[in-house]
Amino acid sequence: MVGFPITSVREIKVLKLCDHQNVVKLVEIVRGRGNSVYLVFEFVQHDLHKILVESKELTVFNILQLKYILRQILEGCAYLHKKEIIHRDIKAANILINNQGIVKLADFGLAREVRRQEPLTTRLVTRWYRAPEISLQEKYYSFQSDVWSVGCVFAEMVAREPLFNSRTDHEHFAVIIGQLEGQNAPLPKDEDWPKFSAMYDKVYSEEMPKPNLPEKLNRGGLQHFFDKIEKNPA
Repeated sequence: MVGFPITSVREIKVLKLCDHQNVVKLVEIVRGRGNSVYLVFEFVQHDLHKILVESKELTVFNILQLKYILRQILEGCAYLHKKEIIHRDIKAANILINNQGIVKLADFGLAREVRRQEPLTTRLVTRWYRAPEISLQEKYYSFQSDVWSVGCVFAEMVAREPLFNSRTDHEHFAVIIGQLEGQNAPLPKDEDWPKFSAMYDKVYSEEMPKPNLPEKLNRGGLQHFFDKIEKNPA
């Protein structure tokens, strides 16, 4: 169909392959007037981003609820990856939750089937949830990039603010290093991350900016939360 967005074509193709309670269900495709086409999805009352924003001053989830939501997100991801599908845009706004607490992964406009190793575009994934290899324009990434995004969402549920909040791609990478290794941490070495120096120098010519790390999400704060989870594994 002339003018039909490629993102919609991908979304339809991927969702027709999926049947899982943690993946939003495409119910029907409706042809409208002219060239208009409407995708009809199952009704899901909430999205995670809106819940976190509207409940900014409240304790939104307790530990059991956090773990229950995270497990469902991971089960949805595992299902997609088993079908050789990368979502490529997992973020709080694309995670839906119904009134029964069932999680649904949504918005598959950037999703791709990956049945063999092939170069993929790096101009995707909302920056705050983007895996470091994609920020370094590594074209041969895979399902691990979705898992990174899930980790970012989990941290956001804990502190109700993005873990890697940044304004540019370069600052984004600096924030990642700062959060994981410390405020003044050096860049990774090639023995720890093969070919890192070549990739970094190719993408970023200037010195890495000093990241502005949010207080709630410093290493000590997150470690305190993870310690609580370990002490209360229920």
